[in-house]
Amino acid sequence: MSSQLPATRTPVSQADLYAALRAQWIALWGSPPSRGSLLVLVAQWALETGRGAQCMCWNLGNIRWTAGYPSDWCEFPTTEVIDGATVHVVGRFRAFASLADGARDYLATLRGRFSRAWDCVLMGAPISFALACKRAGYFTADAQEYATALNELYFEFSRTLPDLETEVDTSDPVA
Repeated sequence: MSSQLPATRTPVSQADLYAALRAQWIALWGSPPSRGSLLVLVAQWALETGRGAQCMCWNLGNIRWTAGYPSDWCEFPTTEVIDGATVHVVGRFRAFASLADGARDYLATLRGRFSRAWDCVLMGAPISFALACKRAGYFTADAQEYATALNELYFEFSRTLPDLETEVDTSDPVA
């Protein structure tokens, strides 16, 4: 049974999000994602949540909650573009207990409900991803502005986030 949770900010760093998305991808599908796929996802999270400062209840993509969806939910103010006008509304959004739960739902939702956009995640194509998301009704903002911002974030993170595949594990394997 779903219940309303308080709208609580759940900030996370880009590096921690990158690692969480990678871990949940492997847990869901058994193999690691490409770096480009992760960068598309981190860029969208940054765009949707103000670089994480406005991430609420571990909802990584500001995905709306609908009656019957098997997650908790919270309400908070948001901005939408309706008939070309920017309006402020209170929306009902999915809410999760942890970063891992939010990451798992985000990935599964994109792959399932937004499958055409998911193909663009797999290709590591941020502009195509943004345009496919718009066509699927993911966001109400101007498509070109969203795509441009997403592409800029993608390339920023490609320079600043480490490639987890090439990092050397220096932990003590016996510990």
